Amino acid sequence: MAEFKDARGKRWDIRINVSAVKRVRDLLGVELHRILDPAADVGQQLEDPETLVNTIYLLCSAQADEAGVSDEQFGRRLAGDAIAAATKALLAAIVEFASGPQRLVLLGSLKVAAGIDAHAAQQATSDEALAGVAVLLRKRTET
Repeated sequence: MAEFKDARGKRWDIRINVSAVKRVRDLLGVELHRILDPAADVGQQLEDPETLVNTIYLLCSAQADEAGVSDEQFGRRLAGDAIAAATKALLAAIVEFASGPQRLVLLGSLKVAAGIDAHAAQQATSDEALAGVAVLLRKRTET
């Protein structure tokens, strides 16, 4: 089971099973079980924020119904860090659903992506620090 917290701090669980895969496919045309198939374009479909949030909502809809959260309210709760956490949870749930070699490939891909994300965050922090130093030096030379 994969979980995430929305912008209001509510915890959501994502579980993928055959029934959930069928529901997402029938309602959104996203074939989660074919995420590694380039012809299926699942990755491309999930890059669209609306499709991504609708997919996550469908996978959490029973919980949303219990909590009285509509699809629109759910969407409003996913922005910034919350949508990033929900995306990671969705990917983790897809890995949990996969079997055998497909799971190993997905796990490897997620580890590579996590390494790229960490490097990008570190680079952004370094770039921001350098920009800040440059501003301070400029101000110092102007006075």
